[in-house]
Amino acid sequence: MFPANFFKKNAWAILVVVLTCLTHAINLFGYPEFIGDEGIYTSQGWWLVKFGQLSPYTYWYDHPPFGWLQIGLWQALTGGPFTFSFSLHSTRILMVIVAAFTNLLLFLILEKLTKSEKWAFLGSLIFAFSPLAITYHRQVLLDNLATFWLLLSFYLLLHAKRRLPFFALAGLTFGLSFLSKEIAILFLPSFLMIAFWQGRGKTQLFLLASFLISALFLVALYPLLAYLKIELLPASWFPGQRQHVSLLEAVFFQGGRGGGGGLLSPQSDIRQAIISWLSYDKILPVLGLWATFLLLLEAKNLIFLALFLASFIFTLFLARGGVVLGFYLIPQIAFWAISIPLVLKTISQRLKINFSPHLSLALLVIFIFLLAGQNLGVYFLKQTQPQKEALAFIRQNVPPEAVLATDPFCWLDLKLDERYATFPKAEWFYKIENDPQIREGKLGGKWQKIDYLFVSKEFQSELEKGRLPFLEQAFKESQLVKRFNPPNDPYEFSLYKLKDEAKLSPFGKIIKETQKEPELAEKIRSLIISPKEGFGGFLVTGPESLAKISSDQLVFVDQEGGEVSRLAESPNPSQAAIIDENEAFRVAKARGTMLLRHQIDVNLAPVLEIAYSPQSFIAREGRSFGADKGRVVSLGQAMIKGFSEAGIKTVAKHFPGSLGRTTVDPHQALPVINISAEELEMDWAPFAEVDPQPDGILVTHLLYPQIDPKFPSSLSPIFINAILRQRLDFRGLVILDDLDMKAISKSYSQSEAVKLGLLAGAEMFIIQNPKEGLVEEIASLAQNDEILAGLVNRAWGKVQDFTLGR
Repeated sequence: MFPANFFKKNAWAILVVVLTCLTHAINLFGYPEFIGDEGIYTSQGWWLVKFGQLSPYTYWYDHPPFGWLQIGLWQALTGGPFTFSFSLHSTRILMVIVAAFTNLLLFLILEKLTKSEKWAFLGSLIFAFSPLAITYHRQVLLDNLATFWLLLSFYLLLHAKRRLPFFALAGLTFGLSFLSKEIAILFLPSFLMIAFWQGRGKTQLFLLASFLISALFLVALYPLLAYLKIELLPASWFPGQRQHVSLLEAVFFQGGRGGGGGLLSPQSDIRQAIISWLSYDKILPVLGLWATFLLLLEAKNLIFLALFLASFIFTLFLARGGVVLGFYLIPQIAFWAISIPLVLKTISQRLKINFSPHLSLALLVIFIFLLAGQNLGVYFLKQTQPQKEALAFIRQNVPPEAVLATDPFCWLDLKLDERYATFPKAEWFYKIENDPQIREGKLGGKWQKIDYLFVSKEFQSELEKGRLPFLEQAFKESQLVKRFNPPNDPYEFSLYKLKDEAKLSPFGKIIKETQKEPELAEKIRSLIISPKEGFGGFLVTGPESLAKISSDQLVFVDQEGGEVSRLAESPNPSQAAIIDENEAFRVAKARGTMLLRHQIDVNLAPVLEIAYSPQSFIAREGRSFGADKGRVVSLGQAMIKGFSEAGIKTVAKHFPGSLGRTTVDPHQALPVINISAEELEMDWAPFAEVDPQPDGILVTHLLYPQIDPKFPSSLSPIFINAILRQRLDFRGLVILDDLDMKAISKSYSQSEAVKLGLLAGAEMFIIQNPKEGLVEEIASLAQNDEILAGLVNRAWGKVQDFTLGR
């Protein structure tokens, strides 16, 4: 497989890779503690390759997406994000591999510059053993990926020898570095200088242009993405345009983030970062700065000057007074590891210092011992243990349906790891704070809808700085459930629960023990869904309805896609046109996002009926996923997940599931379904098998003479109570299809249908045109019937739970 002398010839390079893997892999899952950014990039990577979306939330151009595409591809190649148990374990393994290959490139670069394997090996040892380097290289950070591509570009330029393909490839790899993390653009002046130096000769400018054009070609993909999504320029620049994120706004925001002042300010980000860096490693930063300025000794060599310029520009960036996070130093660590051996070799040559091999080895061992010995905790401290304990506790003690504000480091595990209970309503804490889709959409602007807060160090720090005013209100009204503190740590990992008295009723009023319970008539009014105003549920029937939406109502819509769409969207595929689970999820997520922007809470979708006949009522307009039960189940549950991710509740329809057997339209007449109990079981099977279950199920009007010859399915205790509630064990909301349909209205008055529906076990009722005095008529019936009054109270409580997401 390898030539006979391969290992001997490449012994130094192989040793570099092995040592880097060892120093970075020992205690990889225990140190350092997991941070939110690791969870963000891990989640975004999986979302991109699994669901075809740039982010689980609104992608706002915080970074180019190529970085997490690389992470997602690693997850896909290794069998998913949970192959190594915890999701960050998998991506931290990737970071070790990236560090090993980055250090190999660093060795090859130094070998080329110093013409000595020993000096090159010194730089790689610094990279491999520095506690500062180990700490940041283990973490799942885009900067690590960008640094790899940056050094690969450097390596290609050094070996170009005026060859056009090398200059073009160097430009492309520089572009990939930018697409991994935009901070790479700071090194462009230095790399242009290197390209200019390496292209010396008649074709110098041509080779320089080939590097620059190749780099800018890939860099331009970032604004091109924004342009194609119509998100390049701010919406405020174009009156009447819908609000949306924009690349330009993101650039202004990132560039304008304050960091508390400059180097002299005690609380500035840069000052705190320097303190943090020196707490990990005092030798590398001091030697690195010393070597950076001594590069000027060889300023006549443009490579040396370019390395100085790279470090100088990067230092100015860090000291600018803006936000500085500790891991911003990652590219500089690599350049320090290159600069130190270069300077030492230059000094030794100028002073004609020539140590014996044994003395050189002894000095090297002492230096590495001193370097690594500054912080041996990287190899044995278990900083992540409290975080893992917290995750296990949440899984065992927090209800899966709870709204949980959490740090992103464990979000993917809570959301998707089906080996344990999953939490579909877990949200990144700062998305709750800053993303209108979550804060206003899913929570309706009401912090009281939050159930639990998992407070991490970062969460607590942001609270203390006053950057989370929305969540701070929830935190103040919460009580401690459990702490997961590491010893002697001023910060904490804690779980808090919102106090019961701070929770909300269905229509946004704070529940107090002294608050008067609504009158019976008001409870009945809250059970009706209608396009008419004044009821608990508001049904959107078209764009003109949107202006009537009130904050004290649950807002419903029929937005199946295709022919059954109350609001315009593009593209707008029907259920029959959807190809696979990924498309179903993406369509539902996009559709749900659109509905959320219009302040809609619930979509009466998806349709879970099997289309036995292409001429059936449900198949004629493409409303069914098809004739195969497995396809109906898989695409149906994918859409339920997609809507849930967007913050939209789902109501699956039309139970019991036989509209795929009849050509009769219930709007015009009552369909009669002559089938056996075994055939009926085939019809309702998709409603039983989808996982996750929808938030609600809509029961339509069908008559089954062999099952219940007396009542249609929507008014039948057999179908709602016995089959749906007891046999299928469905715990969500049961809604009856429009009581104005002729299938019901020909035989039952509206008040009679509501009464029978309540007796059958339903909780809410769609009525397109409620007759005048309907609520009072039902209240009068209930006041004279204790059983009916009790059912109204039960239904009202169920609607309350549905609204709160319990």
